[in-house]
Amino acid sequence: MAGSYASGEPKLTADYEVAELGWFGWDSLPSPLFVQFENLVNQRSYPPDGIANLKKEK
Repeated sequence: MAGSYASGEPKLTADYEVAELGWFGWDSLPSPLFVQFENLVNQRSYPPDGIANLKKEK
């Protein structure tokens, strides 16, 4: 997923769809995870090393 930022403050507009919102470290992700994201984190996706690119510092 990708997005762009134009300006302003972020806000939650569909609070009934979100249980928790925040920034988490790779070693302290909340549970349960969205199934597709859990598969990515556990390298059960294609390409299997796709998570390595996300974890790289920019």
